[in-house]
Amino acid sequence: MRKVLLVDDDVYIRQGMRNLIDWRALGFEIGGEAGNGMEALAWMQAHRPDVVITDIRMPVLDGLELVAKAAKECAFPVSFIIASGYEDFKYAQQAVRSGVRDYLLKPIDEDELVFALRGIETQRSGILPEREDEESSPEPPTGVIYDVKAYIEAHFREEISLKSIAALFYMNPVYLGQLFRRTFGLLFNEFLLCVRIAEAKKLLHSTNLLVYEIAEQVGFNTPNYFVAQFEKLERMTPSQYRSRQRQAPPGRSEEDERDPQ
Repeated sequence: MRKVLLVDDDVYIRQGMRNLIDWRALGFEIGGEAGNGMEALAWMQAHRPDVVITDIRMPVLDGLELVAKAAKECAFPVSFIIASGYEDFKYAQQAVRSGVRDYLLKPIDEDELVFALRGIETQRSGILPEREDEESSPEPPTGVIYDVKAYIEAHFREEISLKSIAALFYMNPVYLGQLFRRTFGLLFNEFLLCVRIAEAKKLLHSTNLLVYEIAEQVGFNTPNYFVAQFEKLERMTPSQYRSRQRQAPPGRSEEDERDPQ
């Protein structure tokens, strides 16, 4: 069993985390609790936990300070999970820079916690190789977010989600979503939708595929949802778009007519 330390200045939150999931079924056990970072650091040095789940704002020593001190003073591997009520990019960014394995928002979602623990178990068991850059640079380098973008553009036809891509790139879903939006100015789902609709427009213009066939080819599960999303972005149905494209003069597309420049 992998040993877990719970760190929060609210005893009821610690109790809630104890009861949230079946820890032993996942291969973990709650080894101890602490009400602040200083107590946690002392417990860590005495008991060497595998995982520490900690709040950020606590008296005496906060969660991020605990992570920094543990990196200097604890000569054993430990995986940190931050559990915070602050949905702020700067907290997530600072946590990842400090080497935190995951960043969960309160109230903690059961599935998110299980996902985080399974990621730790997978990495520690050696089932998947640990990324080299996680050791040298806890914050993903700029190139990784472009790798994520390229992956979406190559796999948009498949059933993909922010969570599945975060797991693939060894990143926290919350942090990845915020980093993606800050880099590209779009939410993950917005970007995925734009990529799918762009491909659908190409198929509508260049093939005789039926609308439901195009919906399937670009990653939509149902034709009705595809039509609704297409109309929301293009202000016309797929059939109307195809008709207008084919009526346009040779060499001039609907996009040209919308933007003469």
